Amino acid sequence: MFALSGVSKLCLVLSSSVRRRDLTLRFFHPSLSFQDTFEYMETTLNAVVQDSVHCCAPSMIGHMTTSLPFYMRPLSKMVTTLHANNVKIETGKASTFLEKEAIAMLHRQMYGLPDAFYAEAAPNPQVTLGVVCSGGTIANNTALWIARNRCLPAKGDFTGTDKQGMLKGLKAHGYEGAVIIGSEVMHYSMKKSADILGIGVEGLLTIPFNDEYQVNIELMTAAVADCKAKNIAVLALVGVAGGTETGSIDDLDAIAKLAEANGLHFHVDAAWGGPVIFSNTHKKFMFGIERADTITLDGHKQLYTPMGCGLCFLRDPSQISAVEKTANYIIRKDSYDLGKFTMEGSRPAVSMFLHANLEIMGTSGYGALVDKSIRLVQHMVQHFTATGQFEQVLSPMTNILLYRYVPKKFRREGSVLGQASADMYQTAPLLSAEDNEEISAMNVLMQNAQKAKGDTFVSRTTILSPRQQQRVVALRVVIANPLTTEADVNATIADQLAILSSIDM
Repeated sequence: MFALSGVSKLCLVLSSSVRRRDLTLRFFHPSLSFQDTFEYMETTLNAVVQDSVHCCAPSMIGHMTTSLPFYMRPLSKMVTTLHANNVKIETGKASTFLEKEAIAMLHRQMYGLPDAFYAEAAPNPQVTLGVVCSGGTIANNTALWIARNRCLPAKGDFTGTDKQGMLKGLKAHGYEGAVIIGSEVMHYSMKKSADILGIGVEGLLTIPFNDEYQVNIELMTAAVADCKAKNIAVLALVGVAGGTETGSIDDLDAIAKLAEANGLHFHVDAAWGGPVIFSNTHKKFMFGIERADTITLDGHKQLYTPMGCGLCFLRDPSQISAVEKTANYIIRKDSYDLGKFTMEGSRPAVSMFLHANLEIMGTSGYGALVDKSIRLVQHMVQHFTATGQFEQVLSPMTNILLYRYVPKKFRREGSVLGQASADMYQTAPLLSAEDNEEISAMNVLMQNAQKAKGDTFVSRTTILSPRQQQRVVALRVVIANPLTTEADVNATIADQLAILSSIDM
């Protein structure tokens, strides 16, 4: 069902020796040609394919892009040929209703509300169960836009934040300021949202995480109480369901209880981890997501659509009125036009890709993909643990893994570098800041060499290690490609060991 689009399974980059400077010079011609260039497909596009990263390769296990179902290629031709614009029913007729159906399917998976609810809400043109946008960033921004306007509604002479702005809204409600509260592992798009919504990046109040990279609920509770005492409006509490660095899922039920107890908007960023809900084995980690006011998912991650598909869902579809915008000439209030609910105006009918996957793969297909990817991550842990040369930076909850190579001179006798037990932080070797810096430098060197070689790939990040209680460079593995196998995982570790044997003196 999934295909490599004709790209070799063996190489991530066909011309791995190309340098960034070479590409800069190749594509630095700012003047338009004075004549037609009919050789474009043979020249420019071939050069792009030759020197691009092949994200669909099964050994590309460091980023969140992956191979796509084979039918996406002919379907994309249809979407391009139709050139539908789902901002308005006049330019996206059937595709508008197909989009509403796809949204309803996923909404039901996340929230599980009664049949009567969907029978009434799904076809209603006055509300929406969710919106489709270009990605998780816009989806998160939409959710927090709704949260802000609901937090500061019309009051007295104040006609609402959507009409008179943030400053007058705070003043009308007697607040000294406003914040959004969430974990330190929140996606960086939250900084963009805080900036755009008028509270600034400093208005994003980040809470430390525990040893499992889940937000510390006690500290979050204390932060809410502190904001109340200081007369600071809490626009939303944010839960993370699949951190982009860690794959970790917050205790969503605990955050939901805190939000309900304080009358706060609860948003879950499940852009990456949302599809875990399809797994009968692992959906327990998502308990509490059904209590979220808004949820973000990304179609172009583990829902396997092409790039450009973000999703924002609302538990109460009537709350979209907080951001609804209309126009007499195009987006009328009583119409089925989806543009009145979205931050973006014109946008393609990418929901066709999503609808196709939901119909063809269904819950069992998505569940099987989630189970396989998590199983492969566990296989990788077992494989590198057996070498005795790597240590986990966290015990993976889902299909993202952080680990690092530890040179022989830093391994303590009797320690098990790969172990992930309850007492791992007590029994693991504690190293000095200087030692960790040397280890980090070695991991950077190795990861750069592996990337340049181009046969296998993992990414890297710098993050606080609960084991070391210091920030360390960690190798980051993301396994979601259905074509990835145990052999690809084993080859990745073998590649790293071969590189390290030549540089670890």
